[in-house]
Amino acid sequence: MIFYLNPMANQHQGPMVKITPYRLFLLDGLGALLTVALLAGLVAPREAVFGMPSAVVYPLAIAVCGYAVYSLACSLLRPRRWRPWLRGIAAANAAYCVVTLAAVAWFYPQMTTLGLAYFAVEAALLVGIAWFEWRFAAAAA
Repeated sequence: MIFYLNPMANQHQGPMVKITPYRLFLLDGLGALLTVALLAGLVAPREAVFGMPSAVVYPLAIAVCGYAVYSLACSLLRPRRWRPWLRGIAAANAAYCVVTLAAVAWFYPQMTTLGLAYFAVEAALLVGIAWFEWRFAAAAA
């Protein structure tokens, strides 16, 4: 299954972006690596700035690192039956959002505005990504 995303949907011109499941795995894996870098390199060392304890942030980064390995491996190995693998990472992304938002709720009294903003943006992006991945897998069935 191939989807085409046109940033200029209302016009009859402009570049089309070809989205294959393997490219979606690659994008997911690269996004997970960016998240790991932000969590481990920015959020965890600056506990006072973000308000989330590093003892919570580092395990989140380790989990996301596992997601990156999963997605990048799927991108490279190109499984023929890719739908369950894509649904798997979509579910994992959604679960990560739930865990992250639970941690934000638990540590809310010490969270800073910047910390709340960071985790809100991260959760919103991941919910959107998980939804798109799930719909992509369902549309291809």
